[in-house]
This record gives sequence, C-alpha cells and structure tokens, in this order.
Amino acid sequence: MPLLTELKIRSLKACGKPYKIFDEHGLYLEVYPSGSKIWRLKYKLEGKETRKSLFSWPEVSLKHAREAAGKFRMALRNGEIKRTKKELTVDALFQEWKVKFYPNLSPATIKKYELLFNKHISTAIGSCFLSDISPSLLLEKLFRPIEKSGHYETLQKNKSILSALLRYAVATGQINHDYTQDLRGAFPSPTVRHRAAILEKTQIGRLMADIFQYKGQPSTVYCLRILPYVFTRPGELRNAEWEEFDFEDNLWRIPSGRMKMRAAHLVPLAR
Repeated sequence: MPLLTELKIRSLKACGKPYKIFDEHGLYLEVYPSGSKIWRLKYKLEGKETRKSLFSWPEVSLKHAREAAGKFRMALRNGEIKRTKKELTVDALFQEWKVKFYPNLSPATIKKYELLFNKHISTAIGSCFLSDISPSLLLEKLFRPIEKSGHYETLQKNKSILSALLRYAVATGQINHDYTQDLRGAFPSPTVRHRAAILEKTQIGRLMADIFQYKGQPSTVYCLRILPYVFTRPGELRNAEWEEFDFEDNLWRIPSGRMKMRAAHLVPLAR
C-alpha cells in the first residue's frame, strides 16, 4: 500500500542531513537540509542498482510522480532503457571541463583544482556515472569523510569545484540539476580566523625598522624592503621580471597572466 499522501509530504520538515520517505515500487521522496524535496526512482539497469531523478515536489505532484515512475518502469521492462556508452563518469566530466575552462585559469588555480579533485572528488565518486549522482551520494561518499576530519575549508573548496562541474553538466544537457545546491545547511561553516593587523603608527615604524634590520637571504631581504612601497601580493613581486619595470614612467606593469583577477595591473614606483 502506498505510504505517501500530499498531506504527509507537505508536513515533512528539513533537518541536518538528507532523508528518504518511500512510496511504492522504488519511488521515494528525498528531503534535503535546504528544504528541497526531490522525487527519485530506484531501479536496476544491467544488473546495477541506480536512481533516476523525477524533478521536485511540489512542481511534480505525488500523482504525476507515480505516473512518471510507472511509464519509466514499463520502458525498462520493454528494454527501451539502456545505459549509453556516451554517458560520462565524474572523472570524464572533469576531463571535458578542463579542456574548456583551464585556458582561462592561472597556473596556481589549475594546480589547486587538480590537487583537490584528484585527492578527494575522484577518489570518492570519480567512477560514478552522472545519472547515479544524488545529494545523498555526495554527502555520504565525498563530504562526510572530509567533515569528520574537521577540514571544513577543504570541504567548501571541494563543494565549489564540484558545483562548477555539475553546472557545466546542466548547461550541456547531461544532468538537470546541480545537486550540491541541495546540501546548503548540511555542514557547519569554516571558523573565521581574523589575521593580526597593525593599527598604530608607532607599531608601523617598529615594523619598518625590524624589516631594515632583518638579516637573511638577499632575495628575502629585498622583497621585504620593497613590499611596503608597492603593496602587491608577495607572489607577484617574487615572480616579477625586469622587462615589466619602466623606470622612465616610474611604472611596474604586471601582465594579466600573473594577476589573480586575470587583468593587467599598473603599480606606481616610488622615487
């Protein structure tokens, strides 16, 4: 006997993690921390258990979800549903995404993406087909292990990268939803740690004196002495090349390829 009614669905409340309420013949409703309620159908294809998304409630009512599930099961029995060889895994999606977007990213960003994807996302869900992806799968296989380690910033970075991949998959018609959005509120936010700052003139003077008294590697010494006059990021100064400096116009022209925002930057040079 069916377990769900529209009244019961309306009364379902979100909590700290996704949960499932089953109806009949593999049809169930998954409720997420964000409050979203997504219809899903569990079935076996080529001997492998998988799931199909049937969009969300209340856009799709209980009656229409049952009808859609019934039509899909009929097509499955008739052999009309097959897993196509063209269907991508998460690893394959990442390779396709890289070709399109890496040319616009800095080497440092590419290095960060590669490290995070290979260490976490690929290890946890890289072999999963896109049709198998669901918020609960992402939560249990990818995000919960990172959360248990207490690395909340790493969790958010992985979530951001995966969201970019899934948005691309939505735009190219491979899936219909970025499932990371259904996990909003499922994790604690990283603790904000404010960095120390000098706010008094006398302390700034003390810092400058300490810098000019510092003894160490010549490159470190001169970088420390130059930074207060140019106010660039340390990496921009460390990687500077002589041809970037125009001593006639007293300008340092940092090319776009070395800037975080991918735009050329002009730095006035003090006398």
